[in-house]
Amino acid sequence: MAIGYVAGGGHVSYCAASHPAVARPHQVGQLPRQADCFQDRTAVQPLEQAVTRGGTAAL
Repeated sequence: MAIGYVAGGGHVSYCAASHPAVARPHQVGQLPRQADCFQDRTAVQPLEQAVTRGGTAAL
């Protein structure tokens, strides 16, 4: 909701309604569908090695 007067250099105040906190994790929107194929690439082997040793891999 916007409240105020703008003519002649006035001001507008914006007041948003408060919302209750959401529980985490919180999903917004839909998940993409699962891929139906895989294209092998040269970067796959190092990523697989990092993950199988308990490491973290980021793309």
